[in-house]
Amino acid sequence: MSDLFADRLGNITVASGVVRLDFLRLTSLDTENQKAELNQAFRLVMPIDGMLQSLELLEQMKATILEQLKARQEEINLSSSTSVN
Repeated sequence: MSDLFADRLGNITVASGVVRLDFLRLTSLDTENQKAELNQAFRLVMPIDGMLQSLELLEQMKATILEQLKARQEEINLSSSTSVN
């Protein structure tokens, strides 16, 4: 198996029972004008059923990440409030 890297999801197209996800990669960054150029890196094509199952997994992952972030923020708040006293 090979790993593919993308900076973000660009476009989603649904046609004939198939979902096409176009992923983008940062190709240049103009720091002076604060503009980024993104180009298509690859396209993932999958049946709608597979996409729906993937969305369920992504929702579970999102909930896990949000719980972890909340716990981390609570730790930071607790440590900063105890260090003030």
